[in-house]
Amino acid sequence: MKLWKTIDKYFSTEEISEIFNDKNFKPFTTQWYSIGSLTPFQTKLIDGAQEAVASSFKNLSDVIGVEQWTHDASMHELPELHFDKDENLYEKSGDLRYPILSIILYLTIDDLKGADLFILGKSAQYGETKVIPEAGKVVYIAPGVLHGVSPYVSGKRISVNMNLWDYDVRSSK
Repeated sequence: MKLWKTIDKYFSTEEISEIFNDKNFKPFTTQWYSIGSLTPFQTKLIDGAQEAVASSFKNLSDVIGVEQWTHDASMHELPELHFDKDENLYEKSGDLRYPILSIILYLTIDDLKGADLFILGKSAQYGETKVIPEAGKVVYIAPGVLHGVSPYVSGKRISVNMNLWDYDVRSSK
């Protein structure tokens, strides 16, 4: 099973500008979007996943919603090695439940030093992959894959991050 896939320049500069100008795009907050209320860029990311990774990952037709947040490397500490998971469930019970798919879209990259994405395989045979952030690049990550970001040094790095779920994670609170 393929554990991740990157697609360079999946979004153009114009499309990224449209994301920032969309009244429904709320950077630096965590938002839940039901599958019927997705924005055009979210739909494009999920459509891309259908084409690029559906044969390797879990069935994306089970997705009922998207948990979305943004990272600005210069404003917030970036996550060290972790698994994307239902954070509320884990905090309450210690149980791990993973999203169907995790997605990272790099929106703005400018003179960046540090803040590279590292993806570790589930076993030594997969090793470690370093992903260099580039504006418009999308990264799809399978459930339960350990990943993290190297320390930020300088420059600009804004990403939008999405977890696709087959249940409403807000109900785990």
